[in-house]
Amino acid sequence: MMQEILGRLKYAAERHLFAVLCGDSGAGKTTTIRKFVDGLDKGKFHILYLSDSKLTPRHFFKGLLEQLGSESKFYRGDAKRQLN
Repeated sequence: MMQEILGRLKYAAERHLFAVLCGDSGAGKTTTIRKFVDGLDKGKFHILYLSDSKLTPRHFFKGLLEQLGSESKFYRGDAKRQLN
């Protein structure tokens, strides 16, 4: 199962897509992500990791912006525009 997930993550990375990995507690999500990230060229990829499963859309974008080093102060709708 891990090999299939790693293949899907590789597919997403090669095509510059977002990927979401979800599953039950203890299913191996973090282990799989760490294994995947360890195999990436750090100069080619920037990994954003948000582990809070109860994020609102506003806090999701805020977390992404902060990890990208952008200002995370915004009003309704501004976060999506900042990511473009």
